[in-house]
Amino acid sequence: MKNRLLPGAIALSIGFGISACSPDPDPEPSENNSTPVTQPPRPTAKWTSQTIAEDAGLHIRLATDGQNVGVAYFADTSFEDGDCTELGVDPAPVRKRWNLYYAQRDGESWTPEVALDPIYVDQPSGLDLAIYDNTPMIATMTGAPVETIRFCGVNDLGLLTRSGGAWTSETAAATSADAATGDEASDYGEVVGLWPSMAIDSNGDVAIVYKDVHAGGIQSDDRRRADLELAYRQGGWANTPVDWGRGAGDHNQLVFDADDRLTVMYHIPTASQDAGKQGIWARRQAEDGAWDEVQLFNQPSAAGHALMWHPEEQRLVGLYHQSTKGYPALVEQDPEGDFTSLESWTTTDIGDSRYDEGYSASIATSKSGRLAVAYYRCAKSTSTIGDCLPADDALVFKWRDRDEWVTEIVDDGDAEGLCGMSPSMVIDDSGEVTIAYRCETVRDGLLVNTVKIAKRKVLP
Repeated sequence: MKNRLLPGAIALSIGFGISACSPDPDPEPSENNSTPVTQPPRPTAKWTSQTIAEDAGLHIRLATDGQNVGVAYFADTSFEDGDCTELGVDPAPVRKRWNLYYAQRDGESWTPEVALDPIYVDQPSGLDLAIYDNTPMIATMTGAPVETIRFCGVNDLGLLTRSGGAWTSETAAATSADAATGDEASDYGEVVGLWPSMAIDSNGDVAIVYKDVHAGGIQSDDRRRADLELAYRQGGWANTPVDWGRGAGDHNQLVFDADDRLTVMYHIPTASQDAGKQGIWARRQAEDGAWDEVQLFNQPSAAGHALMWHPEEQRLVGLYHQSTKGYPALVEQDPEGDFTSLESWTTTDIGDSRYDEGYSASIATSKSGRLAVAYYRCAKSTSTIGDCLPADDALVFKWRDRDEWVTEIVDDGDAEGLCGMSPSMVIDDSGEVTIAYRCETVRDGLLVNTVKIAKRKVLP
């Protein structure tokens, strides 16, 4: 969505198209794409918002340890870094790097820094961020190109940790066989680590779920037979399969409950071998290591969903976009019920039926137990589902007051660009709500992506 022409800029682009579209020289990795912006916060009645970066905003993730608040995201375009000579082919493909940024709140300031500049064959495939004991950690794909499959891109699951102002990397999974299933097709391949989601248990040990696509798309069934797998660091890394052989593992959301049991919510796309398995699933690890499962939604819903453990109510709470209706559903699991039965999951429509909304859901709770959600509103319901319009879209925030939901529009952008996309929300120990999200703004007659931060006064 970067550099979309404004309708009124078409004539201008014809006259200046050659010079305006000429590529700039390749910048250094630490200077590419994400331009820090010092725009002061813009106050509203309850919210203040500010832009912290431009030319960026893929896979925005916000995190807090209660005190510190940080955000991670990718640039919205790659930059070239020579030929991929590691593959031993002529001509060699070009290395395409994507800067991965991290910024931590310091008062009202956010200063992005490059945590990594990985090579991707296509666009980046997700990231996750956590802050634990004052230490930021990013789960993302790492690793050097693989000569045997002629794959010029990252192919491992990595964990980045920031300490003393520097980032270090460790490998959590390197091959499909790390999480062995005993099935030859599922255990073959080198490309793992897509759609990582991270959770930290009560001992401070890190768990990450991720998608394994075997040979990275070279084989016709790499994605149809993709596997959902788990890496868990308790001393060293141990890898186990979660859901394999049916294309699982998009938009993963991983949480620990009060008993340190793992639950993951994920999407199986229509590319699955079994069309009846498409949709949104949840799996919880049992004491014997097996995974109990339930299908929460039996239609494709690739809009992005959310899952959390509600510490006050001692239950799992999720939020997803109902692609058949065009608005979000909140699901709450009865802790005394059968996890595998939909009868133990209460589903509530919490959206506004006048709109197609509920994309890129995010969910959080305050220390007092106040439940809040944030999501992207796409368009009015009279439009086609998924056909987002700048005049109608917005970043929506809702919080639950007993049995009622209070709705607040955080940012509805302007008439030129889309605004409110990919929101990620946290509530810190003070009760302050922070949301990071992406908007398109006008620069030199073009629409460019920006990363914005909105803050709200403490919930009542």
